[in-house]
Amino acid sequence: LATADMQKKASELEQKYKPDQERREALSQELQGIQTRLQSASPEDAARLQAEGAEKQREAQRLTEDLQADIDFDRQQILEAGATKMRAVLDELRASKALDLIVDVSSTISFSSALDMTSDATAAYDAKHPASE
Repeated sequence: LATADMQKKASELEQKYKPDQERREALSQELQGIQTRLQSASPEDAARLQAEGAEKQREAQRLTEDLQADIDFDRQQILEAGATKMRAVLDELRASKALDLIVDVSSTISFSSALDMTSDATAAYDAKHPASE
């Protein structure tokens, strides 16, 4: 959805999870550092570094899985809310243009670009649901 509202929500979602993504990146860098130190470590240090690396790897895996699940859930909520709003806007647009049917372009084999109402629908959505809400 290319509406200003949905773009704002996408940006907010990115900002919401930015600290977790930065933590995941930091863990990745820590793991790389451990691997580098392992190459020249004594046997005693190697065992400690391997244990530390295994713990960091588990932490990174948990963080990645939790982060992905949270992002997927929030994204789905945003898309469902946006789709509900867009359906209402499209219904109003259909009525105002005295149309019997609006078809999604992605499920159409061929059509005239003169029939494309994407920009009209986006403008109507943006007017009804400004990004500042």
